[in-house]
Amino acid sequence: MTDHERMKGDALAPPRRLGEAVSDALVRQMSEAPPPDAATLTQIYAAWSRVGAYVSIAPTAHPVALESLIVDTARVAHDDERLFVVVVSWLAASHGFVDGHRFATVAATLADTLHTSAALGAILSWADELSG
Repeated sequence: MTDHERMKGDALAPPRRLGEAVSDALVRQMSEAPPPDAATLTQIYAAWSRVGAYVSIAPTAHPVALESLIVDTARVAHDDERLFVVVVSWLAASHGFVDGHRFATVAATLADTLHTSAALGAILSWADELSG
């Protein structure tokens, strides 16, 4: 086999990189994460209802910590598209109510899960884009 044939064959094969084994493990971890239970989703939707998000569920009677709610939502948003859109829409319109310093402190707890951190990044990025 010539060098050209070997290079052509390598171009068709998926690349192998140093971090690929790590990323494969993270993808497996993401796919193995259990979906949130119905009670958790109901609590989160009720909290969003309390702060004025347009959802068809009764608002919670308890006070809502916005910064924690955003992080909790990011933990389950990958399994609920509607919830993802709710938080993005609310943040785009009402981001001024969120304490940035407190939010950064709460968001720092996400270091343990890749999909939650990625979901939070997507939420913030999309909300920023929509708020213009």
